[in-house]
Amino acid sequence: MKRAWSGLLLTTWLLAACGESAAVSSSHTEQMEMIDVTFLTPTELPVGEATLSVALTQADDIVEDADSVVFEVWESGNSAQAEHINATYVEDGIYEATYTFKEDGVYYMFAHTTARGLHVMPKQQMIVGEVSEQMITNDDYTGSMTEKK
Repeated sequence: MKRAWSGLLLTTWLLAACGESAAVSSSHTEQMEMIDVTFLTPTELPVGEATLSVALTQADDIVEDADSVVFEVWESGNSAQAEHINATYVEDGIYEATYTFKEDGVYYMFAHTTARGLHVMPKQQMIVGEVSEQMITNDDYTGSMTEKK
């Protein structure tokens, strides 16, 4: 009988401990804020060298400690030729890289951002040089870092 009570007491204690752990874990997850990526690169650019730039925040905090910010740039319809450019931290949550646009066209850029245990990859369209209305189309490419190889 004593053994049965000990087993019941142990089971109750374990269930209580697991329940408390789940509550703490759930509470921690709810408090995690998404990383906000704001593009600072203009949406219209001349052909030639340009600065690709984003500002990172989380809630009201400037993100100065991103694990990585990688710009993935491609010309519309030519995602197989996408280029990856590592950004460097500048100041005040701003990360930048230099890229040369060689010809007129519609380009897209992902800002693959990994910071504070989160990964986000917002996309921006850029009109480079002289572009006709017919050239401006939506590009549904989801990024090389998300496709299975």
